[in-house]
Amino acid sequence: MSRFLRNGGVDPQAMIDEAALRTGGSCTDRHILAIQYTTVVRSNGDGGLIYMR
Repeated sequence: MSRFLRNGGVDPQAMIDEAALRTGGSCTDRHILAIQYTTVVRSNGDGGLIYMR
């Protein structure tokens, strides 16, 4: 994906704008429930945790 995005002919902002337009159109006149779930994968050994989002 990064190779694709680095291509000079690709406009990431245009991709974001199009995705936002399509998402907004799909959500019009609907109730939307967004759930975020975070799982701890393992300890990194220094007391901190590594999360998978």
